[in-house]
Formats: sequence, C-alpha cells, structure tokens
Amino acid sequence: MLIYSSFSLLAYFISQRYYAHYLILSLPALVIIMGVSLSDIAKSDFARVFISIWVILFSCAIATTKTGTILRGIKGYIALSTGQAPDTPTQISKEILKKINPNETIYVYAYHPILYYLTGVNLPTQYFFSEHHLSSVHAESLGFKSVDEMDHILSQSPRYIIAGSDPEKVEFGSASQLLNDVLKKNYKLKNTYEWPERSGQILLYERN
Repeated sequence: MLIYSSFSLLAYFISQRYYAHYLILSLPALVIIMGVSLSDIAKSDFARVFISIWVILFSCAIATTKTGTILRGIKGYIALSTGQAPDTPTQISKEILKKINPNETIYVYAYHPILYYLTGVNLPTQYFFSEHHLSSVHAESLGFKSVDEMDHILSQSPRYIIAGSDPEKVEFGSASQLLNDVLKKNYKLKNTYEWPERSGQILLYERN
C-alpha cells in the first residue's frame, strides 16, 4: 500500500496538472493506511473520541466548501425522479436532439465534452477536450496550430456550437477569433443556460 500510494502521488506531482480528481487513484491506499494507523493509535476511549471529533469537524469543513455541489446533486436526483433533465448538459443535449440529423455534428467550445456522448454525433475533432486543441501550449506539443484545428472543425459546418466561454472574449487567441467571426456570419444564438460552477452562461448557437 505504501509503495502504491507513493508512486501514485509521485505521478500526480510529476504531471504538473494539479487537478483534485487525479488524487482519486491514491485514495484507496491512503484510506487503508490511515485506518490501520488509527486502529493502532486509538487504544483508549479518549483517543477514539478525540479522533472521531476531528474527523467529523474535518468532514463538515469539506462539506461546507462543497455545499453548492451537494445541493446541485440533490436537485439533479429530484429532477431525474420526476422525469426532468438532471443537469445542464442533459438539457442542452435534449434541445439539440430535437433537430439534429444523424449525419450532422456539433462543436463544444470550452465546455463539457460529454455533450458529444449525450447527442451521439460524430466528433468534428479528435481532440474532444477543447483545451487540448484551443490552448497553444497543448496544440504545439501535439504538433499543430490551434487556429488550424479550429478551421478544420468549422469546415464541417457543425449544426450546433456550444460555448462555455463567449468567443468574443478571444480567450484562445486566433482560434477564438476565427470562431467568433464564423458565429457572427453563419450562426444565431438559440438559447443560453446557467453554468452554476462558473457563475456564468453557456451559449447555444444554431447554424442559419
């Protein structure tokens, strides 16, 4: 367990991509190690009570920081039980599926790529995480320019474009500018959705 947890943590730090979900691989081993350690330490009733109190306080502190996520999860389960869309990606995909044809595609810009799965379309790019083809750092490391990949995507005339960030902000340089130009020329804003995690909006564009 020590070897496994050590290597998984080492891989996490070496990657220099410090996302919390990458630590999930280490959790099982760390929990077992902690449990064994606590069972040895907590020989007396006082020690057990002391440790239990701190575990409860720590759990409450974590829950407080994740209150929004927990509430959205509860709201989603309630919506699902009543036959409604449990989350924003599902809402968007349902609207897209009303009109899209099997041979058409969509493009997800700076938003959750699960929309490709929910709509069942063919991907317009092999880099379905938009950061991988929009970020110049990622694109150059993969051997292409982000604006060229954007041009390739737009050449397929996606029926819908879903933007988690307003292209007018030109967040990703020339790639964003190209997208913004095409949206103004060939697309109309069909709908907007709230994005609670980012306190922003998701923009749904439909081709003219």
